Amino acid sequence: MSFFLKIISLCFTVVALTACQEKPSYNYLVQHPLELKKAVERCQSNESTTTAAECDMVMNAANKTMMLLKEQEENPEKFGEKILMVELEYIKAKTASKQTEQALADLKAKHAPAADIKLAEAKVQLANKAYQDKCDEKRAMLAILSLSTPQ
Repeated sequence: MSFFLKIISLCFTVVALTACQEKPSYNYLVQHPLELKKAVERCQSNESTTTAAECDMVMNAANKTMMLLKEQEENPEKFGEKILMVELEYIKAKTASKQTEQALADLKAKHAPAADIKLAEAKVQLANKAYQDKCDEKRAMLAILSLSTPQ
């Protein structure tokens, strides 16, 4: 009987964990074209677990991916140059993010006025968002590049 209960518990745990999985985000799908393909297929099959809002997001990610893929296929060299430009922008955004975080730390260490700290925190959030956006853009472009690279 103990073995049977263990099996039941294991099955219940697996089902519970599977049910708790988050839906992939737009950025995740753009950066993982094979997962995007599966998500598009689920939306097109009208699977009951996929909402209209999720399918809208999936189709937007598919459109972005197709646009990048077309751009890469039409002019691979230009696409490669664009990747390099995005990489440079990514490095600049990363540097700016670190600098704003350091400036905030300096203000806190000097016990600066609350208004100055609040302003610095807002700048950190903006810099981190710009950094994350460039990171996502770079990953999406590299994912497209990996589709056309021989295995």
